[in-house]
Amino acid sequence: MYRKIITILLSSFLLLWFLDEVRSFTSNPETLDDILLNVFKKFTYITDKEQYGEDRKISFAKQVKEGKSFKGDCDDFAYTIRDLLIEKGYKAITVLVRTPPVSNSILHMVVKVDDKYMIDNRHPFVRTWKQGVTGSQYHVLSVKEIIEELHKK
Repeated sequence: MYRKIITILLSSFLLLWFLDEVRSFTSNPETLDDILLNVFKKFTYITDKEQYGEDRKISFAKQVKEGKSFKGDCDDFAYTIRDLLIEKGYKAITVLVRTPPVSNSILHMVVKVDDKYMIDNRHPFVRTWKQGVTGSQYHVLSVKEIIEELHKK
């Protein structure tokens, strides 16, 4: 009797898991790696100072969807890929980090995807959030630190 109940429950669980996997595949047919590779193919790094003479924040998602290339810095890359991912049904947010002292402790922007992955224009592949933060020795800025940075400018 218990064996039948356990078998039915397990079968139901497996069916629900399978349906969830099918739904996520059909709603996100492009993988994170596909989207990242597509954006990397179109991206050329250039500082805002070199390109515009001042700091600017721009998303080039429209140009990427049209198959065009774009030039920008880390935040332009982050805004662009964030917008493309959101459009594909992913949960994506930009996150401000500080690089380690060996990289001059500069501000840098990355994208956190589905609360578990990192996309970073400094790395040509998707990493888990933990791998990205620890592997790159990034310090994720708190709201207080972001406000302090804004007051410096």
